[in-house]
Order: sequence, then C-alpha cells, then structure tokens
Amino acid sequence: MRIEIHAKKIAVDDSLRADIERRLSVAIGRFAEFIGRVTVHLAASNGAGHAGHKQCRICVTLKSWGNVELAESDADLNAATARATSRLGLAVAGELWRQRESQRNYRVSEA
Repeated sequence: MRIEIHAKKIAVDDSLRADIERRLSVAIGRFAEFIGRVTVHLAASNGAGHAGHKQCRICVTLKSWGNVELAESDADLNAATARATSRLGLAVAGELWRQRESQRNYRVSEA
C-alpha cells in the first residue's frame, strides 16, 4: 500500500504526515493486500461560507478494480483528517464486500 500526501496552501510537516499515516494504518491497514495506492489531498478552502476551512480528500485505488473516494472539511485540519480516515475503513470494507458479492453472483449465474 503506497501512501501519497499532497497539499495545496497548507504546510505539511513531519508530525502531520506521521499522524495521517498512523490513522490510515489503523483505518485500512487490514485491507493493505487489496489496496494499491492511497492519495491524501489537503487544501485550504477560501470559498464563500467556508473561509478558513481545511479539506481532506482521500482516494483509495484498489488492486482489483474500483476506487473509494471521500472528503471531509473542518476549520481544524486534524479534525478533518480524523473524520475522513475514520470513515475510510468502513467505505473500503463496503467496496470490497460489494466486489466479492458481485463476483460470487456472477459465478453463480454462469453455472
């Protein structure tokens, strides 16, 4: 599982990088054999009504097929990354389950 962190208008120091990697490991580490790449995009939002908010968008590319993508925003970057990573584990589990069920149903219908 390869992890990439990209930031736009946000400084990413070693402690933030380590925190994100630790949270990702806890959330989706058990699925590492099914995951090809994890890309974390951090950005500062300057839009109307969202001034000062930070956004964390996580894209997971699965080895078999499919992607899981989700985003969270908050005034506090740590809160946004915490929420995004905590939701990610359930989202990846759901996508892998759907893939497994789809393959199983496909095999049953062929027989």
